[in-house]
Amino acid sequence: MRKIKLLSIILSIFVAVILMLASNAFAGTGTGELGDAYAGGYKLTITSEGLPESVRVDINPHQGFAYVNDGLEIYSDFLYGYQLKDDGGNDINTLNGEPATILISKGGLVEGTTYDVYYFDEQVGDDWWITYSIDESLNGTQAEVVEKEDGKLYIQLTTTSLKKFALNQHMSSTYETALEEITKDGVYELNAADPTDYEYFPAFAYFTAVNNMGLGYSLEPIYGNSTSATSKSYAALSFDDIPNEKHIVEYQYKYDEIDSKIKALIDEITEACKDEGAPSLMKWFTVEDLSYINYLNSYASEETLVYYSSELKDTFKDSNFIPYFDYQMGDAAPFNLQCGGFITVFYNGDLYPLGFDGGYTLKQVIYVPSDTENSDAALIAAAKERIANYLGIDESEVILTVAGTRESLDTNWDNYDEANISDNYYNLEINGQIVDIVIERNSDKATELEFKTRDILTEVEINSKSGSIPFDTAIEVSKLASGTEYDKIMRILELTESEMFNLDLHSNSLDVYIAGLETGAFEVKIPISDAFKGKDLVVYYVDEDNNKVEHPVTVEGDYAIFTTDHFSIYTLAEKVAALPEQEAEPSPTPETEDPSTPAPTPGTEEPNTPSPTPGTPSTGEPNTPVPTPATEEPDAKDTSPKTGDINILLIVITSTLAIIGIVAVAKIRNKTDKEI
Repeated sequence: MRKIKLLSIILSIFVAVILMLASNAFAGTGTGELGDAYAGGYKLTITSEGLPESVRVDINPHQGFAYVNDGLEIYSDFLYGYQLKDDGGNDINTLNGEPATILISKGGLVEGTTYDVYYFDEQVGDDWWITYSIDESLNGTQAEVVEKEDGKLYIQLTTTSLKKFALNQHMSSTYETALEEITKDGVYELNAADPTDYEYFPAFAYFTAVNNMGLGYSLEPIYGNSTSATSKSYAALSFDDIPNEKHIVEYQYKYDEIDSKIKALIDEITEACKDEGAPSLMKWFTVEDLSYINYLNSYASEETLVYYSSELKDTFKDSNFIPYFDYQMGDAAPFNLQCGGFITVFYNGDLYPLGFDGGYTLKQVIYVPSDTENSDAALIAAAKERIANYLGIDESEVILTVAGTRESLDTNWDNYDEANISDNYYNLEINGQIVDIVIERNSDKATELEFKTRDILTEVEINSKSGSIPFDTAIEVSKLASGTEYDKIMRILELTESEMFNLDLHSNSLDVYIAGLETGAFEVKIPISDAFKGKDLVVYYVDEDNNKVEHPVTVEGDYAIFTTDHFSIYTLAEKVAALPEQEAEPSPTPETEDPSTPAPTPGTEEPNTPSPTPGTPSTGEPNTPVPTPATEEPDAKDTSPKTGDINILLIVITSTLAIIGIVAVAKIRNKTDKEI
């Protein structure tokens, strides 16, 4: 195997670059002129009575990130660092009080323009992460463009401090406007936690992650010393749409301290990796077997392969940290793909440090039971069965054929168990992707792969055995306690106390949200707060039609567990006991009541006051008819007598008989009077 000692290689390359650039250093007299070191670069003319006879000036451009080592100075394309050295290569930092005039020429200078001058002080960092911090005591120094006796324009700097320095031209109004939009009072806030507590973590790893977020600008650290409470940090900032202009700006971290839960997890991960050799070496995360199948099934890019490592998930405790790898080295030999570099992590859009570097190793292997017959047919059948069962597809959709013998490949198999892997290697095709694999008989590793993701702060967890979920998917949780949506759901559910969570699953490599599953289910675990412990719990979901959907809850320890096949807003609450059924209220007299029904017993009810229909308010008028219920058909005709009709009929008959009697009596009296 072509095993590569990666750290040694990168150090060797680094030293080679140093020597190559150092060989171009200029050696001259106390008064001299440098030629153009780079196209469009600066030329220096240095004059002083106090300079030694032999002086060297090192000039180097910034290439990617800034650091200093063995006289190598690296800055941005438009910011240059200078350092005077004597013939022994020692820095010249003072002139015993005698000023030196430094003339710097460059194409495009405008008379009267001024440049800010930044001086660099003590070293910061360990090993080859050496940087210089800005000497804030000399901030405010400026150099002006002037025309000299030869008629040419120069940036003129007169100084008694010959430390390393950089020039920064005053910014244009266009740049200033753009800067105001992303800074506050000229200070850029880096969405990151201060990494001071993690000595091995290179702060510039933050910048690499930020610069790959497509923000429309990029940052290159120009170093401050964050170990001091009074010191500041600086970066060279350039905008994509403002070419040829880059300026030093102060930046600060969003968080001076890391949340205790997040820090505890970082420390736990770091300690676990130190036990395995990091940070003195790289921590390699293996991608193999079903995690590799998951990666292939997701159509993810090669740069995201590490995120599918089950070993990475285990190391990160299934948390929703999103690691970012800045690959600096690797090996692409057949069946020995490796990539490694700096690593930092995102959580809720913010960056956090890790105390080690990381990378991945791809093992293109599928494990099958140890008792599988050592033949191509048996090995292929066993591998297809595991893959199909994991993905939930038919075995006919997994294409696996012999590709050739392992001996025919120019590679080394030290990372594999040669005693148990197949003599041949195979072509595996899934969803149109074709890769080479070997098959290893190993029951201990031929296990199921379960998807898990856990939110660090809320500790809400989601699990599933479905292989269709991209393995780099992470939970996103927001806890709702107020707002329009919260109020609406609480009103529909008729709750006064609950815990409400908006749950999402997001695949970082595919940049898609996993809305649900066509087959299978998710198990959701929600920590039970003190307010709900010991209570009968339920989880509610309000659908798009504002219907209440109930999910039964199982309590295990301090977690409430329920299942679902999709994600939205879920509400944990105490289950409200169903109200006991009440006895039905007496219904009104049926409309088909026999008209001969006897009238109420005299004295128990006013005979001429009809009782109101239940639910219909009475007007208080004794003879006011009851309104027809709204549900009654307006055109329906009912000729059957009603109770009220019977009462009225009796009154009419009685009144008529009374009147007839009165009239008859009156006539008799009238006849009697006439006879008298």
